[in-house]
Amino acid sequence: MCDFKIEKYPQHDTTEQEKLRSEILNLFTDGLGMYRDIVNKQHVDNYIQKSILGYISNINDTYFTNAKSCFWIVKNKESQELIGMVGLQYLSIQNSKENVGELRRMNVKESERKKGIASKLLETLIEFAKEKNYSKIKLSCWVQQLAAINLYKKFGFKIVGEPICVNIEKQVYDYDLESILQ
Repeated sequence: MCDFKIEKYPQHDTTEQEKLRSEILNLFTDGLGMYRDIVNKQHVDNYIQKSILGYISNINDTYFTNAKSCFWIVKNKESQELIGMVGLQYLSIQNSKENVGELRRMNVKESERKKGIASKLLETLIEFAKEKNYSKIKLSCWVQQLAAINLYKKFGFKIVGEPICVNIEKQVYDYDLESILQ
């Protein structure tokens, strides 16, 4: 069993951020790499590039400019290696008083899966969302991510709407899921 610790991304420690940057990028790209054959290599590579340029490289801007957003990392206690991450980004919805967030970048290193890490990350994220008075958490994932979908369902997420086609040739669809918080 892996002994791990979950902590908030070090938003004020630029030295630690620099150390983590390549680990986060590797975790993110490795986590999506397995889908290159399932979905479409170009689609996955474009998604990775867009994410790296927009969100992963700017974690402070994406997750810490609003007190209702946050980004967590998981480290192996012994080796201090990054083995997981997740973000919750506040969504500003025009003409709505709902506090809605989007679960983003959920990823656990493949060799560390099935050890309860993703469950603990979700518990941490949901607890934070409740403290910030969120009414709803949304997320999207590919239909092929059955283990992830089952985990989300275990935590009360439900599939909403119809699947969105990502690749018609390979019959790949995105599911939107959401959880209503009490």
